[in-house]
Amino acid sequence: MGNSIIRIATRDLRGGLAKFRIFLVCLFLGVFAISLIGTFKESVKAGLQKESAEILGGDISLNLAYRVASQDEKNEIREISNNFSELISFRTMISGIGQSSDVPHALAKAKGVDDKYPLYGDLIIEPDISIEDALREKNGIYGIIAEPLLIEQLQLKIGSLVRLGNTTFELRGRVLSLPDSGSDTFSLGSKIIIYSSSLKDSGLLGKGTLYETNYYIKTREQESLEGLKSSFTQKFFDRGFRWRDRRNPAPGIESFVNRLSFFLTVLGMAGLIIGGVGISTAVGSYLTLKRGTIATLRTLGATSATLTKIYLSQILILSLTGTTAGALAGSSMCYVLKPILINITPFPLSFDFYPRPIMNAMILGLLVSLIFSLIPLMKACREKVSDLFRSQLTDGKSRIPSMRESIFVISLIAVLILLIIIMAPEKKLAMWFIIGTIFSFLVLHMISFLTQKVSLKLSSSEKMPSLLPLKLAFASIGNGSRENKSVLISIGIGLIVLSTMGQIEKNIETSLEKDLPAIAPAFFLIDIQSVQKRPLIDILQEQNLITDLKMAPMLRGFITKINDIEVSNLNIDHWALRGDRGITYEDTPTTAQNVTRGEWWPPNYKGSPQISFSQNEGQELGLDLGDTLTVNILGRDLTGTITSFREVNFATMGINFLMVFNPHSLSSAPHTHIATVYASPQSEASIIKIITRNFPNITSVSVRETINKIQEMLIKISLAMKWCALLIICMGFFVIMGALAASEQSRAFEASILKTLGARKSVVLFSFGLRSLIIGSIAGLVSLSISVIMAWVVISYFLKSTYSFDLNSGIWIVLIGISITVLTSALFAIGPLKSKPARILRTED
Repeated sequence: MGNSIIRIATRDLRGGLAKFRIFLVCLFLGVFAISLIGTFKESVKAGLQKESAEILGGDISLNLAYRVASQDEKNEIREISNNFSELISFRTMISGIGQSSDVPHALAKAKGVDDKYPLYGDLIIEPDISIEDALREKNGIYGIIAEPLLIEQLQLKIGSLVRLGNTTFELRGRVLSLPDSGSDTFSLGSKIIIYSSSLKDSGLLGKGTLYETNYYIKTREQESLEGLKSSFTQKFFDRGFRWRDRRNPAPGIESFVNRLSFFLTVLGMAGLIIGGVGISTAVGSYLTLKRGTIATLRTLGATSATLTKIYLSQILILSLTGTTAGALAGSSMCYVLKPILINITPFPLSFDFYPRPIMNAMILGLLVSLIFSLIPLMKACREKVSDLFRSQLTDGKSRIPSMRESIFVISLIAVLILLIIIMAPEKKLAMWFIIGTIFSFLVLHMISFLTQKVSLKLSSSEKMPSLLPLKLAFASIGNGSRENKSVLISIGIGLIVLSTMGQIEKNIETSLEKDLPAIAPAFFLIDIQSVQKRPLIDILQEQNLITDLKMAPMLRGFITKINDIEVSNLNIDHWALRGDRGITYEDTPTTAQNVTRGEWWPPNYKGSPQISFSQNEGQELGLDLGDTLTVNILGRDLTGTITSFREVNFATMGINFLMVFNPHSLSSAPHTHIATVYASPQSEASIIKIITRNFPNITSVSVRETINKIQEMLIKISLAMKWCALLIICMGFFVIMGALAASEQSRAFEASILKTLGARKSVVLFSFGLRSLIIGSIAGLVSLSISVIMAWVVISYFLKSTYSFDLNSGIWIVLIGISITVLTSALFAIGPLKSKPARILRTED
């Protein structure tokens, strides 16, 4: 029996393959996108793992904030290592040395290395010299190497002298490739490399200076990384070390790539679901063409189950063809784009054949294909023979699926949802995508039904204007044609995705601009020593270069315990707990807008440490008044009690701190100060020169450069999403073409009737255009409404910001919906208008 069904299915398929072109195109494009994104993600993960030690700098990396390891800590590092290297990194100002007063300055990220650096990987320098020749002392001057961008920015050449703090260096080379930099996904300032020993008299590493120390460790063969980690952290759990090893060399990169790839996969899934509408239309059109064959087989004794197996076999054959082609093409495209991806991707890639993303894409494609094919298939195979022998222009009576059929389709949908959740790194985002997709489909189906009913009433209403093309357009929409429903749903889903992205992008841009105060600071100044506070303010005020300057004490520390429970045991994933954070102390709440709960400590309070915590972050962490926090500052734990919460907006680019302590608890600890400088753009260059010349240890960070860097990163992410959105719109276009092609005979029959009754071609064409205009307008407006809800969820729930509707983006979405439907309708109106009424009507019942 099975062989007979396959034989009948393959023979019957020969005459109807043309009807499956849209089916195959939609399936191919959707699976192609998912496979391409999945293969890229696997290439990044494999690249990170393949070059893990080089990316990390060693088999193990131990990081300390604002201090170097003590002697006992270094002894333990020697115990667990075969070899190790010490690296000190910090940000500083660098300037050329010349006769002119107009010497350029720039922010740089300095790496102070020792003679064992690098343990892994190659440091490529131009000209081709060793790192020892590039950095060692010659004629009393140490060497420095820098990235080409910095050299160009400072207008330097090999042999030029530059100044860091109080020390002069000689530029001896350009850094073309740098190991241990794979995790620098976002960095302000170009990189420079010097010997740590050359910084002794520079004044850049004073008490309280913001710097980090990394110990890159090469382990002995066969050493267990987990065992080493357990032993080391047990001995020094309270010393402030952060441990990373080659098993996960760049968690920030992997997390970023996982989230970005999933978001792009969501867009690919949206495209695949749009393709599902096209698949449903193609299957329905094909089965309409096969009504005579189905009726004949039913007359000869074939049951509904047998017919379902025959045509389901055909769909499975085509689905396997489309998904296999799309998955392999998507995977292969990574190889085609290899030169481009290597140049634009800031982390290592390892291109290979990865079965997992191919299989994932094929499974998702097959599930979507089956879900959208089964409904028209079951409907056609259960029709009565008398209905099947009637005109092919009718879709048959609407039938409610049987319980067995409904359970089968619902089970497939449940499997698809489960797979999406399993594949997602962000389960909440996956759930929102699923909810949004179901919600969108339900709303669009409901709108399609309401549009049909309202149009039917309007076509016969006496209150309607006596415009014949308009009445014909409403009558056509009201007849319940599958074409109108397919067009509305396919273009609607595509526009929802595009509009949601547009609203999110505009809200992020608006937030960046709006959150900045009316008068934003020009610079952040960091590493200001206490003795430099007054001279710095005096010299800037004397020159009349600033309009305001705000200053606060600055320490760094990370939260180790909440209510005496280790953070690692709390299973809380929050940015405030992932690393070290800025801390200050104050007598009065000057770095906050207002205290929202609790009470500030009294003046000259000298009791046990008290903490004022940020209100929003406190709520997210579940903190309350009276809770205790243990914060590791400079390697020592300090436990304080939360006595107040205050309103803090970190996006204002002003001085804001997550935690504020009472002065008595921190004022004796080594620390520096941070300041925000307010000045006109014309004064910025002069301010930098004065600070660099008079206070070489102070680092200036441009607010404008920081914002530009963030915007540059967002533009790159947005560009990738726009390419996916373009694919989605293209799929919507193909779906509409498929729906219009499937109903071309119906429109030819409609045009023939109208022409026979005396309607001119212009009237018929105008009615077709008005029909598309109405459907496109409804699709655009409904999509815009749904996208507003979805964008509000993303902006408010995930990004914790305030949503505002962008009118321009909304107008463009409606216009795109109208344009696509009207243009495709015009293309498919030519054939029906040219058809001869006598020939068309002669072939119908």
